[in-house]
Amino acid sequence: MPAATVPAPAALRPLRVLLVEDDATVADVIRGLLAAQGHYVTHATQGLAALAATATQAFDIALIDLDLPGIDGLALARMLRRHEAQSGAARRPLIGISARSTGEEDAQCGDAGMDAFLRKPLSGKQLADAFARVGGA
Repeated sequence: MPAATVPAPAALRPLRVLLVEDDATVADVIRGLLAAQGHYVTHATQGLAALAATATQAFDIALIDLDLPGIDGLALARMLRRHEAQSGAARRPLIGISARSTGEEDAQCGDAGMDAFLRKPLSGKQLADAFARVGGA
């Protein structure tokens, strides 16, 4: 009798991801992890560029670094949520990312309207699990 096999989790459909990350090396790594999963990534290096991207492109989900120059990630998330509420746009999942380790990041992200928080460095599995958890699938 053959050994029982555990079915593989269903793959996420390809998503249009907005990655807001000011560090070029970190952005390249995350973009590579997401591309390997079949996702399409638009990279913005700061908050104003992210706002401009959301005005001209549709995204399924956003990964937002908390420590951005100018408008930080928490303020950006609040702006995106306010725009969604005012315009009647669909609520897209927002995931905060940071190397911070103060222990307050989860609560800060939740207060800013984000759906989850991930600590860097990130793995492909962490990203896929978070996307599935927040409804990016």
